[in-house]
Amino acid sequence: MRNLTTTSRWKKSLLFILGLSVMLPPSLIQARLYNNAIETEVLSPIVGAKKINPTTVEILFPNSQRMTLDFYGENIFRVFQDNSGSVIRDPQAKPAAQILVDNPRKAVSKLDLEENTDFVFLTTGKIKVRLDKKTSLLKVTNLATNTVVVEELEAPLFEKGKVTLTLKENPQEYFYGGGVQNGRFSHKGKVISIENQNSWTDGGVASPTPYYWSTNGYGMMWYTFKKGKYDFGASEEGKVKLSHESDYLDVFYMINDGAVALLNDFYQLTGNPVLLPKFGFYQGHLNAYNRDYWTENEKGILFEDGKRYKESQKDNGGIKESLNGEKNNYQFSARAVIDRYKNHDIEVVIDKLVVNEKDEKRLKQSVATAMQQGDGLIMILDAETETVRHYSKRLMCPVTGLSYKEPAPHNFSFNSPQGACPRCKGLGYVNLIDVDKVIPDRELSIYEGAIAPLGKYKNAMIFWQIEALLEKYDFSIKTPVKDLTDEAIDEILYGSDERIKIKSSLIHTSSDYFVTYEGIVKYIQMMQEKDASATAQKWAEQFAKTDVCPECKGARLNREALHFRIHDKNIYELASMDINELYDWLMKVDEFLEDKQRRIASEILKEIRTRLRFLLDVGLDYLSLNRTSVSLSGGESQRIRLATQIGSQLVNVLYILDEPSIGLHQRDNLRLINSLKKLRDTGNSVIVVEHDKDMMLAADYVVDMGPKAGRLGGEVVFAGTPQEMVKTETLTSQYLNGKMKLEIPSERRAGNGKSLWLKGARGNNLKNVDVEFPLGKLICVTGVSGSGKSTLINDTLQPILSQHFYRSLQDPLAYDSIEGLENIDKVVNVDQSPLGRTPRSNPATYTGVFSDIRNLFVNLPEAKIRGYKPGRFSFNVTGGRCEACGGNGYKTIEMNFLPDVLVPCEVCHGKRYNRETLEVRFKGKSIADVLDMTINRAVEFFENVPQILNKIKVLQEVGLGYIKLGQPSTTLSGGESQRVKLATELSKRDTGKTLYILDEPTTGLHFEDIRVLMTVLNRLVDKGNTVIVIEHNLDVIKLADYIIDMGPEGGRGGGQLLSTGTPEEVAKSSKGYTPRFIKEELKN
Repeated sequence: MRNLTTTSRWKKSLLFILGLSVMLPPSLIQARLYNNAIETEVLSPIVGAKKINPTTVEILFPNSQRMTLDFYGENIFRVFQDNSGSVIRDPQAKPAAQILVDNPRKAVSKLDLEENTDFVFLTTGKIKVRLDKKTSLLKVTNLATNTVVVEELEAPLFEKGKVTLTLKENPQEYFYGGGVQNGRFSHKGKVISIENQNSWTDGGVASPTPYYWSTNGYGMMWYTFKKGKYDFGASEEGKVKLSHESDYLDVFYMINDGAVALLNDFYQLTGNPVLLPKFGFYQGHLNAYNRDYWTENEKGILFEDGKRYKESQKDNGGIKESLNGEKNNYQFSARAVIDRYKNHDIEVVIDKLVVNEKDEKRLKQSVATAMQQGDGLIMILDAETETVRHYSKRLMCPVTGLSYKEPAPHNFSFNSPQGACPRCKGLGYVNLIDVDKVIPDRELSIYEGAIAPLGKYKNAMIFWQIEALLEKYDFSIKTPVKDLTDEAIDEILYGSDERIKIKSSLIHTSSDYFVTYEGIVKYIQMMQEKDASATAQKWAEQFAKTDVCPECKGARLNREALHFRIHDKNIYELASMDINELYDWLMKVDEFLEDKQRRIASEILKEIRTRLRFLLDVGLDYLSLNRTSVSLSGGESQRIRLATQIGSQLVNVLYILDEPSIGLHQRDNLRLINSLKKLRDTGNSVIVVEHDKDMMLAADYVVDMGPKAGRLGGEVVFAGTPQEMVKTETLTSQYLNGKMKLEIPSERRAGNGKSLWLKGARGNNLKNVDVEFPLGKLICVTGVSGSGKSTLINDTLQPILSQHFYRSLQDPLAYDSIEGLENIDKVVNVDQSPLGRTPRSNPATYTGVFSDIRNLFVNLPEAKIRGYKPGRFSFNVTGGRCEACGGNGYKTIEMNFLPDVLVPCEVCHGKRYNRETLEVRFKGKSIADVLDMTINRAVEFFENVPQILNKIKVLQEVGLGYIKLGQPSTTLSGGESQRVKLATELSKRDTGKTLYILDEPTTGLHFEDIRVLMTVLNRLVDKGNTVIVIEHNLDVIKLADYIIDMGPEGGRGGGQLLSTGTPEEVAKSSKGYTPRFIKEELKN
C-alpha cells in the first residue's frame, strides 16, 4: 500500500458490480375460445351477488357468466369480467413480467353487500359502488365528498380481441397521465394510443402506460400488456371510451382526492418509483413521485435521505447506479441504462472487509485484483465515515490530481477517444446558440414574438412559465425585450434555478403547480442532438453558430495530451506551425534535449525532417500540419501525395498527375518541376495533364490533343519534344511560340469612381489589412500560395456581403468595418463546382432556357389539341417522360465488385420521353431532338424565337457552342460549368451594380479557353459590374484593371497588403515576388 499514490476524484474507473437475482413469478395463461357465430357480446342483466371472501364480491349473470369486484383497500377495487363463463382469479397477461408488487393490498375494515330489486350496493369506509341490476352499469360515490366520481354510460362491450369501456365525462373534468410526454397538458378532447410496450418492465417513459387520473377524483389502471386507445371525449362529447385488444376486462379503480393521493394509490399497487435523474423533474413529470419521499414549496423540492430511496428501490426492483460520479442518477430498469456511445467510469465492488492483521493476505490479493480491474486505479470507501480515497500507480501530478496512462500514439490523436477533447469530441469547435438569432428584434415583446423559436404568444406551458418567471421581476409578457433586465433575459434563455409557480387557473387544476424551467437555449440544444429528427435538427441549426471550443481552445486534444511537451512545445503548437517554421525548429531542437532523449529521438527526428523536406520541395512551405484537408486546393492535395511518393523512393512506377500546378504561384512552379524531374531521374515515368507553359516546355515529350474541344476534339494533333512542338501550327503551339497571345488592353478602365472599403481584416494570417476595392473594374488579387488571398476574399469579404444581402448563416472572419455596401446590390460567387449532382441537371435547365422551350412546345397546335401542359415536356415528372427509365434515358445495372454500368433504356432508346410526347414536333424536331442539339445548332434552329435565342446565344459566345443543350452536367468539366454559370449571369438583366467573385477561374483551362473567359468577364465589367478574381495566371493578371498583391510569403510570413494599382504600377513595386513576373509578362 505504501507504493500507491492518491489520485484525483474525477479520474476514477472503479465499478460496483451488483449481483441480481431476478425472480419471475409463474404466470397463468388462459386462452378463450370464441363461438364463430358470436363476434360481439354485451352481458345480460344481473341475477345476483355473493361475497366469496372478506374482500371479494362476485356478481352473477345468466348462463353462468360472472364478474368479480376485489377490494385492495378502502378506496381501491379491481373489476374482472369475461363472457366465457369462468373467472381467472389472478390473471397474468404477460408471463415475462409482474406488474403488481408482492403485497399490493391494504386492510379493508368493512365491506358491506346490500341487494334490492333494482341495485347491488358495495360499501367500504370510503366509497360506495352501485350496480344497476337491469343494465349492469356501475356508479361509484366518494363518501368523504358525497359526489359521484365514476359512472358507466354503457355496459362493457366484448368483441373478438377487443374490450371497450364507456364512462361519463363531465364538462369541467380533465384527464392526465397515460405516460404521454408530448402534446397538450390535459388529454381532454384528445385520443391517445396506449402502445404499452415495455411500459411496465423496461422503464421506458416514452411508452404510454394504461393508467390515467381524472380531476373528478378517480384513477384507472387497465391491467394488461395489450395495445389500446383512450378517447377522452374526442369522438363523442360527454363520453370517455377506453379499449384494449384484450379478451377480458381487468381494471383497477382508485377513488381519492387530488393527483398526489391518486398516484400514491397507483404506487401501492405497482411499487414506489425510484428517484429519476435531475432532468426527469420537468414540467408534467413532477407529480409522478410519492409525497412520502419529497415535500414541495415555493423554494423548491426538499428530498429526504437516501435510505428511503433504497427502500423504494427494493420494492420496485430497481437498482441504484452511480455513473461518472453523478449521485442520485437512478433508472427504472432492472439493468443499467447507459449511453452506448460514451465511455463510462463504473465502480465495481472487489471486496468488503473489516481490516485486521489476519486479513493481510486477503487485503493484498484484493488490492492486486482491484488494480488489475481498475487499470491502475482503485477506490477505497470507509464504511463508517463514508470517506473515499483514491490510489494510482500511473503517472500522476500530486498538485492538480491529474492522472496519466502510459503515453501511446492514440493519446495524441483527436480521432481517438483517448486523445480527443471531451467537449468538442476532437473537432476543435462547438455549436453554440446565438442569442442574437434567438431574439433578433428586441423592440418586440415576447407576446408579439420576440423569441424567434417560440413565435407569437400561444396558450402553452412554455409561455406560462416565462410569464410566471417575469412576474418576479415585475415585468409582463407584453413588455418589450429591450426594457427587460439582463437577469430576466438570462433566466428566459438559460433557465431558472428556482422552481416556478404556475397558477391553477391556467392549467385547470385545483392547486398551483410548481415546475422546473430549463430555458429556451436548452430546448434548442436538445433539438440539435442526434436523437432528434432531421427536421428538428435543421430547425435548431438556424439559431446556432460555430465557435472555437472553450475547453481546448481549438487544439482538439484533451488536457492530458497537451501537457506533454518536447522542449517548449506541445503537439498542437508544433502542428500549428508553418512547415517552414516547423522545419527550422526541428533542426535546432537537438541542443535542448538530454542525452538519453537525444539517443531515443535521433532516428525519429531524421525521418520527420526528411518528410518535411519533401513538402518544402513541392512548394508547400506555407501550410501547417493541422490544416484540414477539405480546405486544400486540388493542386495542394496532389503535391502532398507527390511529396509522399518522392519519400517512398520507389522505382519503375508510372505516376499520373492532373494539373498539379493548380493554386501554385509562378515562383513555386520551378520547385514543382524539379520535384517531378527527381521522380523521373530515380527511374520512374511521369505523365502530367497540364496547361501551364513552363511545365510543357520542361517536359521530355508532349502529346497535344485537339484540334478543338468537345465533338471537335479527341485527336492527337502532335506528339514529340517541346522543341519540335513550337515549330508546328497547332492551337497550343501557337500560344507557346508567341503567334497567338492575349493582348494587353491599350488603356485600363477608370471604374465608376465608387469603392468598397474593408478595414481591419485579421482572420487567419491577415495582419490588420485595410484594402480598397474600386468598383466597375476587373480586380485581380495576387500573391504567393498561402499569402491570405482566399482568407481576404472568400472568408471575409464574401461572407460579409452574403450576410448583408441574403442573411447567410456563414460568419465572416474578424474585421473592423466595411464601407460602400450601398454601391452594390448583390454578390455572386462563380466557382467551378458542378451545376447539379445528378445527370438530370443540364445547361438547358440551369440557364432556365428549358422552361422557354417547353412553353414553346405547349403552344404548338398539336400540343393544344392533346391538352398538353408544360409538365408533359419535362423528364422529371410523370406524364410525358418514359416510365421505364424514369426519364433518365438509361438504366443502371449494378455490378458486383465493379462500378455500376449505365445502358440506354430499351423503351425510349435514350430519348427520355414516351412516344406520345415525341409526336409533338417543332420544325420537324421533337423535344428530345432539341435537347440533343449542340448549342451552335440550337442557335440556328431558334433564330426566330428571341426569348430562347438570347439565352443560348450567350452560351455560344462564352465558347460552349460544342456542348449539347441536354448534356448531363456531371459530364461537364469545371471550366465548362463555370462558363455556363457566367453565361447565365450574362443573360440576366442586371443593374450594373453586381459584384462577382471568382477563385482561380483558369483552373483546367487552355490558353484559348482563358481568352474566351476573359472576354466574358470583360463583358460583365463593361456593363458596370465589378469582378474580383483570385489568380496566379499571368495572362489574367496582365488584363486586370486593378491588382491587389498580398504577401510577401505564405502562411505566417504573409497576410500583408504589399501593393495595389494597375499592372504597370504594381510591376514597379519592390515588395514580394509577383511584380517581377508581371514586369516580364508586360515586356512580352
